[in-house]
Amino acid sequence: MVNIFVAGDQINITQADLGVANPNLEGLFTVLSVGVGFLVVSSPFAAVTDITINGAITYADGRKTITRDIITAIKNFVFNGAIRWVEWPVYDYDDFMLNNFQDRFLTNLPPSEFYATLSQDLWVNAVANNSTTPPDTMFFQTSDGDTFEKNVTAAAHVSGISIGPNNYGLLSVVSGALPMIKPTTEWYTVRYERNGFPSSKQYKVNLDRRVRTVEHSILFLDRMGSWGSFAFTGRAYTTGEVTREQFNKDIPGYVETAGIDRWLYETTETGMTNTYIATDTTISLNTDWMNQDMALYFTELISSPNTYIKISNYDADCELPESEQYVSCTIVTSSFEEFKQRNKNLIKQSIVVKLANNNIVNS
Repeated sequence: MVNIFVAGDQINITQADLGVANPNLEGLFTVLSVGVGFLVVSSPFAAVTDITINGAITYADGRKTITRDIITAIKNFVFNGAIRWVEWPVYDYDDFMLNNFQDRFLTNLPPSEFYATLSQDLWVNAVANNSTTPPDTMFFQTSDGDTFEKNVTAAAHVSGISIGPNNYGLLSVVSGALPMIKPTTEWYTVRYERNGFPSSKQYKVNLDRRVRTVEHSILFLDRMGSWGSFAFTGRAYTTGEVTREQFNKDIPGYVETAGIDRWLYETTETGMTNTYIATDTTISLNTDWMNQDMALYFTELISSPNTYIKISNYDADCELPESEQYVSCTIVTSSFEEFKQRNKNLIKQSIVVKLANNNIVNS
């Protein structure tokens, strides 16, 4: 045991029985000397009647002390999750360890009733557990009957894996032919496999081809730490607000000497002057019709701390996104309703976002 005291320290000794058995070793003392695992105070050992009684030694002035490494924990891991209060009592980390076909990814993405457009990205966190040799795989199967897989080579316990229609990554053909998403593909499923066996439940992504030439989608950090996204294929409205900082400066003028002397000003001189001009861009977005599972997942977008808006431009046939760009944004909408289909058969959602960075104007 490390002795933190030194000779001359004023200490307070408190025994478990409050000094009943050893009254001469209770209260205030001055440390006379210290050694490895012991210290000496001015109380004779002969006065001790019970050497088995435990107690505590603190500084007499009440200063704080820190005792480190009281508990040592190994092989524990944390992830960027914020579990709901009502869900915490039933949370079980074994549900996410990817050891059997019922285990889950670290996401609240609906497992079967999620619809995504061709330009949407999805990243799900999975307990890959340092998958290196042989690597684990993500197994994909489409409505056309084709199957594919891609290796998961993770250098960490938890790995982010892309599974979206726009970012599923480089695949190896198991059966069928590339590309995975063809004009006839209506949906695909994805699951985690370890040693050739299913190690997670199957997630289904239904393809939503109700797109316009220009589509907006928002990528957001969900409550379990994965990156989900929602497409807004309804009408979009963009508005702006200009911020100006101004001051009124003096106009010096000049004396005209030709002819009669007089004081004049140039009509191009500026009195009221702009020193800072910036535009804030706000975008109002609307989804297409969605189901109840997606409507509940949508509430995580409203409250997400990290969001990015992507504008995708499709080809003339609206089959392939030709260009796309992510821009950081913040959610302006602060209220929401958890729609349920028993109350509302047709569910749509609206949201207002603001670009996170001002557009500075030269001045």
